[in-house]
This record gives sequence, structure tokens and C-alpha cells, in this order.
Amino acid sequence: SIALRFIPILLEETDKIMTAQKARGASFSEGNLLQRAKALVPILVPLLVSSFHRAEELLLQALKLEPKNAKNALLFSNLGLVQRRLGEYDKALADYRFISGTTENMPYTRALSYIGQAEVHEKMEQPARAVSDYGLAKALLKASDAGKAENVSEEDVSAKLVQVLYVHAALCETLKNYNTALEDY
Repeated sequence: SIALRFIPILLEETDKIMTAQKARGASFSEGNLLQRAKALVPILVPLLVSSFHRAEELLLQALKLEPKNAKNALLFSNLGLVQRRLGEYDKALADYRFISGTTENMPYTRALSYIGQAEVHEKMEQPARAVSDYGLAKALLKASDAGKAENVSEEDVSAKLVQVLYVHAALCETLKNYNTALEDY
């Protein structure tokens, strides 16, 4: 239902952006079909950025309802992802850290928060911190009970572990920590 409520907002944003582009001389009704489609490309980037900001606002509103509820970890994770894509790395890290601090009994979700932190540290060109965070995620995913409390299948846990091992190993190689990389492979 939230997605359906978002459609009118997207249409309104598209109309605003098209009006601004028309004021700059853009034409969306002239030319053949290919030319008109090409004219729409400059609308997509501002629309995506606007959509990410709107998603961030909606997630923050939802989280204000029960900010300490561990089940909101998925919302915080999504918020962290939006903020990471917007380049708001400090905000993303704060959200991922909040998740890791409130999900002691949810090892899979906690591992996902460490993966999110690691991805942010990669974007910030801090490979040593990323390796540390991937290491924490790896340890949680290797635990025999990873995913059980959250009804995550063993296959999904294993797939995520393989992903983490691969990225962790590659980062260890860049840091010339070859023994750890070899263990991961």
C-alpha cells in the first residue's frame, strides 16, 4: 500500500521536473518517438535523487513510531541503503550501527548490518574498516544458529556467507593480508 501511495508523489515530482526542463527550453512533444524518449533522460536523474530523498523521509517517519523495536532493523537497513546511495555515509553508518546494537538476538540481521557498514567503509575508501566489519559478519554467519531465530533458510545464510567470504578475501588481498584471504577462499 505504501508503494501505491508513492505513485502520485512520483507523478507530481515528474511534472515539476518536466516543467523546470521546459523552462530551460526542453521539448517533450516534438520529434519522432526516439527523440522524445531521449528528451526524457534528463528527467530521470533528478527524479531518482528526489525519490531517494522521499524514501528517506518516509522511512524516518515510520521509524519514529517505534525506534527501539528490533523488528525495525529492516527499515533501518533500507534507510542505510538509501543514505549510502545518496552519499550520506555518516548517516548510513549511524543507522547500520543502530541495527547492530539492537539485534543481539538476531544474528543474521546483525550480520547484514555489518555488511552494510563494510560497504559504506568501502565507499569511503577505508578498506581496513571494511575488512573488520566483513569479519564480524562472517563470524555471525558461520555460527550454527545463524538465521534460525529469524526464519532465514540455511541456503540463504550460506549464500550470504559466500558473498561475504569473497569480498572479505578480495579486500584482504588489497591490504596484503594473504593468509586471511587464503582462508576465505
